[in-house]
Amino acid sequence: MRSAGIDTIVLVSVGHVRTDTRDVSGYSLAPDGLLYPSGLVPAGKRPSRDLLETILSLADRSGMKVYLGSLQTAADWTDGTEFAALRAYNRRVATEVIRRYGRHSSLRGWYFAQEIWMNWVKEYGACYDGTELLANWAVDMKNIDAGRKTLATVVVKENGSGAMPGLTAGELQDLTISFLETTRIDS
Repeated sequence: MRSAGIDTIVLVSVGHVRTDTRDVSGYSLAPDGLLYPSGLVPAGKRPSRDLLETILSLADRSGMKVYLGSLQTAADWTDGTEFAALRAYNRRVATEVIRRYGRHSSLRGWYFAQEIWMNWVKEYGACYDGTELLANWAVDMKNIDAGRKTLATVVVKENGSGAMPGLTAGELQDLTISFLETTRIDS
């Protein structure tokens, strides 16, 4: 990758939450799909390979930058039932990642893995759930390590469909700038 001029890796997600009636939040960190053997899951269910250590070590040697994706949700998050659990587990995972892997020069920051639709920002304005979710995540990541950047990607449908409105190029630009300023994302 480095020889091809690629100097940045965005790992889409470090793992995901799952429904779990044993946890007061109704969710827990899922052991499947985790990139590292987290102490937040039972020892017998942790991944046996530490893919995150491998990726960061290789990136360190190649002078690359790595941004680690937030946890994925268990299901479609439009009803908001897992927001509190997602926030709590993202904080726990990020704290554990910094403690275990913060020494890696390649670990530059965090990537917000959920889809943020600018069409819904247009439709719902300040009431759009994604705004609060992203703003809380950005604050949490900065509280854990203020020196690491937070990144997010927005998604858009030009023509929209059903209840989702379409967007012009000008609306997209204005909404995105305002949204990223509101949520305090670095990039």
